[in-house]
Amino acid sequence: MQCRFFEEQLSNDAPLSVEQRQKLEAHTLHCSSCAALMTTDETLRRAHMLSPADGFVARFETRLALWKAAERRRKLLGIIPFSVLGFALLLWLAWPYLDGFLTWQAQPISVWLQWGAFLLATALTSLRASLVVLGVLANFLTPLLWMAAISGAAGLSLISSISTWRLIRASQGT
Repeated sequence: MQCRFFEEQLSNDAPLSVEQRQKLEAHTLHCSSCAALMTTDETLRRAHMLSPADGFVARFETRLALWKAAERRRKLLGIIPFSVLGFALLLWLAWPYLDGFLTWQAQPISVWLQWGAFLLATALTSLRASLVVLGVLANFLTPLLWMAAISGAAGLSLISSISTWRLIRASQGT
């Protein structure tokens, strides 16, 4: 346990106090592991740092960019075959179920499509007929009569809303 304390002190880059240094030296007299670690630490602290050669950073960045591009290509080329094979396997395993489902669903889908086309055609025809009738009525009625008809329809709508509101309100209370 005592070795761990000294190993942590040697691993940190913080300078040791005089008292800590004396305790460490006393400990290294009988602990060969900590003595070797202390010698290595002192050797590394005395070593002279060299700067990289000219152009090293540019060459390294270029090689790193090329390596990343090659790695991306390898990953992409690895994903494509696995994806295609996985999809083919899934389709092969699910085909008996898909075949039955698609043939069973074909008739209801065609009925729904025919019904939708019929409703769309009926709505468009009714709209065209309504526009023709309104165009004819527009020539027969004066603007004053149109205003009276629209106001009457709005009044009927208001009376209907109030009646529904009163009916709902009366049935809820005691």
